[in-house]
Amino acid sequence: MNAQSIYFHLPRWAQEWALCQYARQLDQLYYGESYHRWYERFSAMEAMSGTQAREYQLQVLRALLHTALTHVPWFQELAKREGLRAESITVLEDLRRFPIMEKDPIRRNPAQFINPTYAPKRLWSTYTSGTTGTALKIVMPKETLGWWWALHEVRVRGWAGVSQAMPRAMVGGRPIILGSTDRPPYWRYNARWRQLYMSSYHIAPGTAPAYIDALRQYSSRWITGYGSAIALLGEHLREHPQTLGMTAALTSGDTVSPRQRQAIEQGFGCRMFDYYGSAEACCVISECEHGRQHVQPEAGILEIVDTHGEPCPPGVEGEFLCTGLGNDAMPLIRYRTGDYGSWAEEQHCPCGRQSPLIDHITGRTDDYLVLADGRRIGRLSTAMKKAPSVKQAQLVQDSLEHAWLLVVPDETYRDEDGQRLVEDVLMRIGARIITLEVRVVQEIPPTPVGKHVLVRRIIGDAQARAEYEALIAGETRFTVTNADVPIGQ
Repeated sequence: MNAQSIYFHLPRWAQEWALCQYARQLDQLYYGESYHRWYERFSAMEAMSGTQAREYQLQVLRALLHTALTHVPWFQELAKREGLRAESITVLEDLRRFPIMEKDPIRRNPAQFINPTYAPKRLWSTYTSGTTGTALKIVMPKETLGWWWALHEVRVRGWAGVSQAMPRAMVGGRPIILGSTDRPPYWRYNARWRQLYMSSYHIAPGTAPAYIDALRQYSSRWITGYGSAIALLGEHLREHPQTLGMTAALTSGDTVSPRQRQAIEQGFGCRMFDYYGSAEACCVISECEHGRQHVQPEAGILEIVDTHGEPCPPGVEGEFLCTGLGNDAMPLIRYRTGDYGSWAEEQHCPCGRQSPLIDHITGRTDDYLVLADGRRIGRLSTAMKKAPSVKQAQLVQDSLEHAWLLVVPDETYRDEDGQRLVEDVLMRIGARIITLEVRVVQEIPPTPVGKHVLVRRIIGDAQARAEYEALIAGETRFTVTNADVPIGQ
């Protein structure tokens, strides 16, 4: 029985005690000495000019490249093959001499990308959320956590007028309650952080009143999490106005439409601030008080390139390549994130900050599952962390009661891995609400605009259904029905 299974067998008070104990451990990593040092530094650096920011990036980049080319096996081989040296990088544009880093080689052989001079006890492991259906294990120095959260405190929360010390609500994708839960509470409270963690999977018109009551009961002063889920609560508040005293809503993890932004701001009676922060800790983009999206230069170097790897001019959408500047244990150099966006054509912001401006980010746009009880379930990407042997995955919903789970396996894949993914999805949303069928395929087609998404809903789309049926014909490994799932019932 793993830790998550033990957690779900505990009474609510014990679950909340466990959350507080976990937060106590994270406090030293997130908000310890490193955090306070970087907090002061990032606060002072906010007034940097564009030239100063580029000089800072170049200095840190050259040190990072020296470490990578000297110690990291994959980069050592690259240096031998291509003759690359950190000293040859004299301007940021020279970074284009390096090849684009893909996720699949890292997933298949992570040791080749890790700096062996770090003792394992100094490293922290995390997984990307897998928004394109491909989760990835990332390691970083534990000291990097303080750097990362200090940057968020100064440039994300600070810009919105809130802080981690204020009571807050988090609408997220961690399975803190079973998917089969059909009555409040749909949340757990972390008293140490004064954080009300609310399940995004249970928000529906019928459950929204309970969520709003919880926000009032726990005196949450700001709310953060998936914008699509927070917008559902905003819609309820617009129809049933209440005063909650919220300072701000911070959204991340999915793309918020203008209509959803309006629902959040009108419903909660506060400004919404959208931000982008990759799990790989190599890029932060945050919204200022004038609604412009600023790339934070201390986090990393962002390139936006076309299908040929050439830089996109302002206003032209391309793919993100990120070079993180805070992780020399697993350097990510020109790393393909799978996200898309474009540089703003107008690079002057009334706020006076000179950091580069993004016009929009579109790579985080996923479809969502529509369930028979009216729930809209998005951001299921966290479930993709459960099976590293799955190179890519996609949920394809063709009816309210049925969806296919397509998986592209690697050589270590076993049927149990697909079962594990299904169990995790159904644990989050409820095991008796929908049937999932696993299909092993050689490839998953992109959307008509060329993007790979985790969830694709094709209800009523006869052409798309025919295409998917042709794709999966004869590829079935096994079918998982509701009765097969032992948890969440």
